[in-house]
Amino acid sequence: MGGTFIAQLIPILLQPVLKRLFTVEEFGVFDIYFRSVGLLAIIFSLKYEKAIILCKSKSDSVSIYIGIIFLGLVSFIITELILFILGSFGVNILGIQEGYSLIVYLVPFSALFFSINLASQLMFIRQKRFMASSSLKIYRRASEGLIQSGSGFFGQFGGLPLGEAIGNFTAALAGMLRLRKELWSHMPTNLLASIKKNARNYSEFPKYAFISNLLNTFVLSALTFQIFAKFSIQEVGYAELTQRMLTVPSALIGVSLGQIILQRFSAAYNKSASVIRLFKGFLIFGILIAIPFFITIYFWGPAIFGWVFGQRWDVSGIYAKSLILSASLLLIISPLGQILIALHKIKTNSYWELGKFLVIASLFLIEFESIGSYLKIYNLLLVLIYFSYLVIILTHIIKYEKSIS
Repeated sequence: MGGTFIAQLIPILLQPVLKRLFTVEEFGVFDIYFRSVGLLAIIFSLKYEKAIILCKSKSDSVSIYIGIIFLGLVSFIITELILFILGSFGVNILGIQEGYSLIVYLVPFSALFFSINLASQLMFIRQKRFMASSSLKIYRRASEGLIQSGSGFFGQFGGLPLGEAIGNFTAALAGMLRLRKELWSHMPTNLLASIKKNARNYSEFPKYAFISNLLNTFVLSALTFQIFAKFSIQEVGYAELTQRMLTVPSALIGVSLGQIILQRFSAAYNKSASVIRLFKGFLIFGILIAIPFFITIYFWGPAIFGWVFGQRWDVSGIYAKSLILSASLLLIISPLGQILIALHKIKTNSYWELGKFLVIASLFLIEFESIGSYLKIYNLLLVLIYFSYLVIILTHIIKYEKSIS
């Protein structure tokens, strides 16, 4: 968590500078690009990286890791070819202005190395090398921030997406270099056969976890795409800062916490040990972090945003106040979702993700008088969704405890 905190502190400290160097519209375009990278990265890996933690042998984890790289490279080539063909016919995939159209070709590049970077982090988590995992995040954020801030001083919008892409590339390269001894020493004799075997053994991930994670990522990105579809690119820009700041605690703690929860509960499951105390501890930990976060944003959000990022960004603070309850529940409950993966309840998790997707996607069909009314409905739906998730997680924990008693 300490390493992750340092990594996330870099972009947070840069935001007041970047928000004064780039326009609201430019951040709106960048947010659409960033969300597209996240969706495509899931497609590239089919979520096989989750299997790295669950493998019982080092050789199996190595074959999955290398298989993810091969799968990503093939997907990258195919996607770039498709974009090139569509581009030759003048098709604008993201529906953005022509001046920003070149960033479309950066999306597959960034998605490829994002997926490799995530797989590398999970290889380190498997080995309980938590600082090594966090160091990749530091490499990513440092190189990203350098490119973005440097380009901003010269008035070049392209530095925003380029910095993000270079950050993912740097982290992925560092991860592969640090894992090279592990990969070489535990390389299966017949690599291709091992990749095929593990692809079959962990086929539940592309069948179920892939869909659920794709839907979950879409839901987390739905705010961006729905605001773009219903309002304007400027509103997307304001919402970009809102989402970035509301996800700061989750980025600082939630992601690492989720990985640790997955490792701890997987170890307990393999030993048929009780997990109820682990669950209570992680739940209380999340609540203690969420309470001061909620109070700060709800009472002083608009004033803080305007003071830190510039007066024009106080609109983002108003949006944050409308969404703070669901953001707090996300911080508490989302990391606990890894418990279902550790307990091998991948189907259950997928069904919940599908339900969440259908509920949030239904907002595309509704017309709203203002963005304020849209945000209130969006927030209420997420609150109900995450409470249902907590009930599902607790239900399966109780069933597991009964099975081992």
